[in-house]
Amino acid sequence: MVALTLVEKLVHWVEPAFVTAGYLIIAVAVLLERSVFIGLIVPGDVILALGGVYAAQSKLTLVTVIVIGTVAAVAGESTGYWLGRRFGRRLISRIPLVRRLAHQLDAAEQYFARHGGKTVAIGRYATAAGAFVPFSAGGGRMP
Repeated sequence: MVALTLVEKLVHWVEPAFVTAGYLIIAVAVLLERSVFIGLIVPGDVILALGGVYAAQSKLTLVTVIVIGTVAAVAGESTGYWLGRRFGRRLISRIPLVRRLAHQLDAAEQYFARHGGKTVAIGRYATAAGAFVPFSAGGGRMP
């Protein structure tokens, strides 16, 4: 019962923002969540769920929430892939904590050549890993 009260408080607290700019909030949050590593910080799935709550209350339109969420997710994943493809190797070689992984990029390319489609499809539904899959696929030169 306490958890329901906390959820109700959250829904009530963010309601003014969603009534004013709900579609924009959903688009930005989902786009950021699905792009490079920001998904570890931005709770796009939670914000998308809040969009569903407000759609159920007729404050947003469900079809619009679904379309915006889908387009933003594809755009975020495409951005993450592009960044990985364009800057992946250079970025990895410059970050001290992951620099030692640079030699494994050839193995990543081979992995994505064999299992890339499955990895991307499953990674879309893995919350924490989903933030890394598009960038990794781009860095691994997946076609």
